[in-house]
Amino acid sequence: MAEVIERASMKLKYIAVKTFGFFLFSFLTFTPLARAQSEPEKGAKETKSPTAKFPVQEARSRMLQLYLSLMDFEADYGTFPTEDTVKEVDDSQLVDHLAKGSSNRFLALLIAGGYMHPNAETHFSLPFPAINAIAADQQVNKGKALEAGECSITYNTGLSTSDEGGIPLLIYPVVPDKNIFDAKAAGGKAYVLRIDGELKIYDVAEDGSVTVGGKSFFDPTNPMWAGKMKLCHPLVKKLAP
Repeated sequence: MAEVIERASMKLKYIAVKTFGFFLFSFLTFTPLARAQSEPEKGAKETKSPTAKFPVQEARSRMLQLYLSLMDFEADYGTFPTEDTVKEVDDSQLVDHLAKGSSNRFLALLIAGGYMHPNAETHFSLPFPAINAIAADQQVNKGKALEAGECSITYNTGLSTSDEGGIPLLIYPVVPDKNIFDAKAAGGKAYVLRIDGELKIYDVAEDGSVTVGGKSFFDPTNPMWAGKMKLCHPLVKKLAP
């Protein structure tokens, strides 16, 4: 009975987030942007992208959009993206070029299934210089969607809202194929979106470690994982030196 109540509570929270989330995040993001544009600093240079001045707000906004899309996906398929859902969702074989087990492949299903706008490739990376990340080209036709380097978010697969709400779902910035954080990518911060929609921001030590509840963040025995840690890392694009 307790599990039923917990899941119902999570669904209600999702509805509330979906109803008010865009308004709240738009307010938090664009109010300071408008203020910055209306009150320019003396000697400040014009920038083509004002959101670059507020990367934390932009990061929150992108994570929220991904969360809402993942919840819509889960409502239709009973789980967040997995390899089993690829054939169900990807009739046009949009993700066939993406390696199995990569976060690119699973998160690209949000585009293939119509849960994310085709021009929303930028949402799969946060506005920080992650290792070997490249600017999204917004091309999502067959063989081009979410290519290596266009996604810099690590995804914990095999989950649904029936799992414990505190389990990490999306994680940034993880060093490619290593369970440590990139201490320099996001100003020494780690962004972790949980199943229940709460976004946690942790301080990252110089060695890339984060401690939660007295244990390493990436320790599978850490209670926050509830025994369900199956991380899928983004595909890395090797950049020319």
